[in-house]
Amino acid sequence: MTFDFSTVKPNDTHNMKKRVLVIEDEEDLREVIKDLLEILGVDIDLAVDGLEGIELQKAHSYDLVISDLKMPRCSGLEVLKWMRGQNIQTPVIFQTGHGSAKLMEDSSNTGILAVLEKPWDHEVLMDLTTKALGL
Repeated sequence: MTFDFSTVKPNDTHNMKKRVLVIEDEEDLREVIKDLLEILGVDIDLAVDGLEGIELQKAHSYDLVISDLKMPRCSGLEVLKWMRGQNIQTPVIFQTGHGSAKLMEDSSNTGILAVLEKPWDHEVLMDLTTKALGL
């Protein structure tokens, strides 16, 4: 029996495992997000701050980035600016405990899918993630 390659499209993302980058400086929250994403069966890379997140993006491509906004050394917004400067159009979900009204006003032209206020509901993050990844 032979495999019918005509059924596989070159960019058929259903045949490839999705990859998510989580950038979060709070270890406990980083682990919670990782545990939630593991339920979806996606590959997950973790970064402790924006600089590490940028370094990971230099080595790998991602289908989604979930990032804290305020972090030491390099903020989530700085990561987003770097991504767009490199023409990386990966969708981003931000989480913050510092307010998000202004950021949401600007989100339509920057590829920000959502800004979640901490503490956020697990179901909301899972719903946004599955929609962003087309799962």
